[in-house]
Amino acid sequence: MFNSNILKLFFCLLTFFILFSSDIFSQRKVFISPKFSIDLAGNHSVSLQEQKGDLSVNTGYSIGFEVVSNQNETFNLGGGLSYLFPREQEVEGSGKFNFIPIYAIGNLELTKDENIDLSIILNVGYNVIFNGDKNYRDILSLSGGLLLGGGIRYRNNLLFIEALYKSFGGSARFENPDTKIEFDINYTTLSLGIGLLI
Repeated sequence: MFNSNILKLFFCLLTFFILFSSDIFSQRKVFISPKFSIDLAGNHSVSLQEQKGDLSVNTGYSIGFEVVSNQNETFNLGGGLSYLFPREQEVEGSGKFNFIPIYAIGNLELTKDENIDLSIILNVGYNVIFNGDKNYRDILSLSGGLLLGGGIRYRNNLLFIEALYKSFGGSARFENPDTKIEFDINYTTLSLGIGLLI
């Protein structure tokens, strides 16, 4: 299993490299995109070795921005940062949790029209912050994990809409002088987003 600090450093450096490579400042087009998303009711999974428990999560909202550079006529590469507003499981009193991921973006265009475009989107990154209120985390300490996402995006001129399936990973740890227990946590959702190319 990878050390979480190594994963965090890797994805931060990867995204930094993508955003600030020489390609960004070349003749290729660069787009900055503020984005708003509705994260539909999802699933919160906790696992410890072979034991696993799942609970439904209420619909939540996210904001963020992306920077994408045209690499060629069909492929764009970039990076992004988003903030998931705190959300809670359907069980009353379970508390609220949220993630702040940084990620790399791959955008494969399926059409060649300059004004209208359908594309496949892939996101890979790291949740640099995984946090929860007192009811959620209790006596546990939380740390981030892998972000994976994929889906489709439809663009009409400077406005786009997208539907992405996203998986946010993290871990919760309980530790005292005699015991150390670490749980893997995974939150999945179908995210419907709208954004603007600037």
